[in-house]
Amino acid sequence: MGILASVVEKRNIHETLKEEMDMCPAITGKQRAYIENYLRSIGIGSLSEVSENIRFRFRIHVLNDGRLTAAQRDYYRNSMDPFIMYFFMDEYPVVRDEIINNDSLNTDIRRKIGTFLIWNGIHSFADVGYEEHKNFEKYMLERGSKKKAERYVKEFDKLKLEYIRIENERIPFLERKLQYKRKPLYLMYHPQYSQAMTFYYWQDKNRLVYDFTQAASDTICRQMVDILNWICEEKTNIKVRNDNYLFPLHYFFEYCVNHGIKDIELMEAEDYFGYKESLVGAVGTKELVYFQLVNMIQKFLFCNDDKVRWDANNWYMERFQFKNNRMNPARIVSRFSFWQIRNISNRELFKGYMKYYIGLTNEAIDTIRTHFYCVRSFLMYCDELGVFIEDFGKDVLDAFFAYISGRDIQEAFYNRMVKEIFRFWRYLYAIEKAPKPNITSRFYLKKERSKHLNLSVSEENVRKAVSALKVAPEHIQMIFLNIKITGIRINEACTIKANSFLFDGERCYMRVNQYKMKNEKIIPIPAELYVVMNEYIKKLGKGGDEFVFCKRDGRAYDPGYFSRQVKEVLTASGIDKKEYDFRAHGYRHSLATRLHEANVAIQVIRDYLGHKTEEMTKQYIDYMGDKAEEASVDYFKRKGLS
Repeated sequence: MGILASVVEKRNIHETLKEEMDMCPAITGKQRAYIENYLRSIGIGSLSEVSENIRFRFRIHVLNDGRLTAAQRDYYRNSMDPFIMYFFMDEYPVVRDEIINNDSLNTDIRRKIGTFLIWNGIHSFADVGYEEHKNFEKYMLERGSKKKAERYVKEFDKLKLEYIRIENERIPFLERKLQYKRKPLYLMYHPQYSQAMTFYYWQDKNRLVYDFTQAASDTICRQMVDILNWICEEKTNIKVRNDNYLFPLHYFFEYCVNHGIKDIELMEAEDYFGYKESLVGAVGTKELVYFQLVNMIQKFLFCNDDKVRWDANNWYMERFQFKNNRMNPARIVSRFSFWQIRNISNRELFKGYMKYYIGLTNEAIDTIRTHFYCVRSFLMYCDELGVFIEDFGKDVLDAFFAYISGRDIQEAFYNRMVKEIFRFWRYLYAIEKAPKPNITSRFYLKKERSKHLNLSVSEENVRKAVSALKVAPEHIQMIFLNIKITGIRINEACTIKANSFLFDGERCYMRVNQYKMKNEKIIPIPAELYVVMNEYIKKLGKGGDEFVFCKRDGRAYDPGYFSRQVKEVLTASGIDKKEYDFRAHGYRHSLATRLHEANVAIQVIRDYLGHKTEEMTKQYIDYMGDKAEEASVDYFKRKGLS
């Protein structure tokens, strides 16, 4: 290149840089000259050549320049940024019009935010997420104090929230939920403006961050997004939402990240115990709340998965719509938990067995629960022995039945376990996972000794209970009244429906759902009970299949809670437990005994109580042995043989 050409090129470079810097009216005089001279000294002829490295080197140069005063060094070190902003802003019209030229914003704030967005190639706040939030925080910390950085970051977040608000107003009826992306999720940037604003005043903003880049799998990230959407949509009380759900969830997520948990529904025993142990001393008095959250979110996931996750380690029965009275609404079976079985092979075979019962049989869920606990106890024992159930054999059964024989359990329960385990063995053989049984359950069964329990309530104790319950809540009185008069089971009383009481023009009847027997029966009742209950139902405004006695959520009243309330009332009235220990089933015995004393045929009593056999009914008729002995003594006295 000739000397003339070189001079012309240098002049063009000089003019280009000068013209580009003239576009920034904010910085003039000595400050501008200082920046221009620095750029020329390192061979920069255009602002388009300025990189982040050059900006960093400029700040270092300023801080080390002994010719500048301390005030100048503080003021000059970030003064290159406005030149970059004004030079590029026409390529970012949204940033230019809504931020840089926005007179409602502090001049320095809009310049800092505008420069940051332009420098990072961000054309609008639609492209701003948590990573941009953190980068802006870092950008400000490099240019000022922590306090100043916090103030500027707060204004940055306000602009993001304002963008969300405008978008919500522009398309008002669009469903806005958190979406999963393999990058950090920031709750304060929730796409629903009303939700986002509930997070704006959180003191610890770190609790709003879910860094999915650190998680062990996509599965747990997607689960977390689903859970967060559920919590944000369903939990409308903000304090309850934060304290009982979001704070614990964030802690749990961090635990999952640190311990490599890949799937919330496949948590193992060590995951549960490890998480529970981590709470000690870490969350104050909230340990139980934080631990219970795991069950709540597992239930949500299982009940809302597109398909039933039979591989999950907790099955929640709420997921299924059981028919034909398979689930007693007063005695809900909430879930079946498999994670206690550590041998995964044994566990998966057991899941197949339970899937068969739940999905392919019509057995009551309460009955299936019996199958479940019996077999699970056996498999947990197999864990201790290190036994795979595919090696099922007499030696394993000998050891287990010897083990449970040494425990204080009734023969009837022992025999039930024997039968359940042999039923499980036959299932394994049917699916070719165990050898054919070479022994029968009869080899292990014990002779059951029948012991009659006299549970009938004496007239004196009935009077005491009735007197004490005068101060009880009305629904407690009404449940007690139905039990006392009709002798129905406590769970049947708690599931009485508004249309249960009938009148045919002559007699009054009551419809009773016998969930234990999986059928419905109609029994005669006194007219007084019919009148009292209809007045009570009318007062409640109930109708049709609504439960008369129910919880706040409309589900049937809890039998256990009823019994506890009655006992509390009796104790408060001065009735000692030794004097009268309330048992709802005692009134069923009392009714059967009174009917028998009135010479009602055993078959009629059986039908009234809803038993399958007369032998079962006899277990409810108390004092039969005493009466037989008294009759024998009277007979021999009459014969003069005593």
